[in-house]
Amino acid sequence: MVGFLGKKGLWLDSIGAICQRVNPDGQLGAEFTTRTVGGTGGGTEGDRCLSGSVVASFFATSGSFVEIIRMNCVGWDQNNKRPFPLDPNAPVNSDTLVGLGHWTEVLGYNQSPLNPRNQGFACPLPKVGKALRGRYGIYIDSMRFVCDDWDK
Repeated sequence: MVGFLGKKGLWLDSIGAICQRVNPDGQLGAEFTTRTVGGTGGGTEGDRCLSGSVVASFFATSGSFVEIIRMNCVGWDQNNKRPFPLDPNAPVNSDTLVGLGHWTEVLGYNQSPLNPRNQGFACPLPKVGKALRGRYGIYIDSMRFVCDDWDK
């Protein structure tokens, strides 16, 4: 997984994942997107990791529905076919995450209602973000970030 795409308004209306295949030589290869699930409202949004990095951490803010998601990316070591932490002191592009510890808001509305629940999860290295699970109707009701080995 290298990013997310979807639609948002006051809540997250729909979401899908942006992924890249791992070539036999270990390089990140062809990019593809998963099926987007949820409603059709809201404006189109999304973001992806910088080239050569993968999603390793995920954070969501929710109230009645999921409101904001953020991702954190780590580098991809093509020789060993595994993720590695990026330099936390690396310069940050405001649009895209470049270092471990720098989060990027991917989708969501910036004004949370009362008592939002915040949930986050980081994959233990050498695992990577592989999928999203959850419930949806016209909005995204709940989400779970799934980690696994890259080749499973």
